[in-house]
Amino acid sequence: MLVASLRLVLFVAIHAALSTLGFAADHLLVWVAVWALQSVNFLTLVGVIHESVHQHFFPTRRASRVAGMLAGAVAFTCFEAYRTQHILHHAHTCDEGDSEGEPYKFTARWQIVGAFLGGGLIYAVALFFGGIGVAFGWTPSWITKPSQRRRIRVNVAVLAVVLTALIASIATGLVTFQAVAYVWLIPTAFALLGPLPFVLIPEHYDAPGPGPTVSNTRTCVSNPVMRFVFLNTNLHTAHHDRPSVPWHALGTHHQKIEADIHDEWIFPSYTAFYVWMWRTTSRPPAHAAATA
Repeated sequence: MLVASLRLVLFVAIHAALSTLGFAADHLLVWVAVWALQSVNFLTLVGVIHESVHQHFFPTRRASRVAGMLAGAVAFTCFEAYRTQHILHHAHTCDEGDSEGEPYKFTARWQIVGAFLGGGLIYAVALFFGGIGVAFGWTPSWITKPSQRRRIRVNVAVLAVVLTALIASIATGLVTFQAVAYVWLIPTAFALLGPLPFVLIPEHYDAPGPGPTVSNTRTCVSNPVMRFVFLNTNLHTAHHDRPSVPWHALGTHHQKIEADIHDEWIFPSYTAFYVWMWRTTSRPPAHAAATA
């Protein structure tokens, strides 16, 4: 409980310190740098949401779910909708019933750029409005129990409270819209357009379909800073191999199975993965003809 609480405190402290720097400098270029750094720090929230889905960010399930809903609200995401989808994703990884979609492969390099420009935003918006839709009666394939709808309704109520408080704070002059935009809205947008798709795209990219985790789930080992910020979620093969292993023990489990992961499914860094993906993705026909 203490370690998880300290991680949240550290996330808030880093975000606040960077915002303070931005206001002190009061220069657009400094703010752009601040937002870029905050968007990377945002990956901690992504990790908190993901670990809370598996109910082991905090030692107790209730605490984890509360943390997940609050972290999701900051990212304008319906945590319970994501949780329901993600549990089904683990049950049907890379097959036709995968609630997060079947594996994909880019066939042109412009698609990679498009995924960064819109992938994270579309994903978050789909979860936000998907949760609202379920709360008001929509029944997608990933809703299989009445309890799931009840939990999503509670989560939608939490989102409504957060958004109402935000609007009321601006309307009453408690905070300015500029402050809210600079501290919350813009860094969140930066995260959805950069770091979020950056870490999500590799997970099951070009997977052959259902089968052994070591040959359909990718791991980007990355560096200690990235693993710390992202709560080891980048060790994705180990996570799918044992979803019950909490984030702080995932490094140890990764070491146990690392030798079994097929070579093409483990990369030393995200950079190595994207270099490989770029090289193995077809060039646009015009460019190919020009260089022929």
